[in-house]
Amino acid sequence: MQSKASGAAHPGCDLDEILAVMVAATNWVLTAEDHAGAPSVAQVVAPSAGASAVDKAWHLLLGALNRGSMSSGKALDMELKPSVACNAAVGFAPETLGVGAPDETPPTLFIPQRWPDNFGGLNFGPVYGYQQVELGPRTWYRTFAYDVSGLTSVTLGWRATSGAGLASPAGADLGRGGTKDR
Repeated sequence: MQSKASGAAHPGCDLDEILAVMVAATNWVLTAEDHAGAPSVAQVVAPSAGASAVDKAWHLLLGALNRGSMSSGKALDMELKPSVACNAAVGFAPETLGVGAPDETPPTLFIPQRWPDNFGGLNFGPVYGYQQVELGPRTWYRTFAYDVSGLTSVTLGWRATSGAGLASPAGADLGRGGTKDR
């Protein structure tokens, strides 16, 4: 991985990519739940001595996913707090996973993100120093995908449209397998 701040290659996760850590931790906790059973909501909210490993993992993961830790931007150590909570949550997962047990939990995917938001048009906001910036037609998409058992490949599909109305043909499958899907 390459640090956006220094440009230097380093092992681990770039602090700018904390969402990747959250996606991975979510998959670990979901996999643990699939193996051990549903958590007790009461124990997730306030774990006691009788809380299961899954209860404790969900308790910590939900704290990591709390947007309050990220809404202030890169203030002090805000991006580290979710990482610490995710690592603690993942620490409980192996207790529920049997050796050689099949992993039937699907991969966890972060919703694909597009940048810029308004490609081919006017953009504004903190990324642009709160100045209006006209950008060309090129756009980038990214997502984070993780599975406890590993992933050999991830494919992003998209639907190409054209024309003023951008209307899809009547009855077209707008999900997988539609005539315009890629």
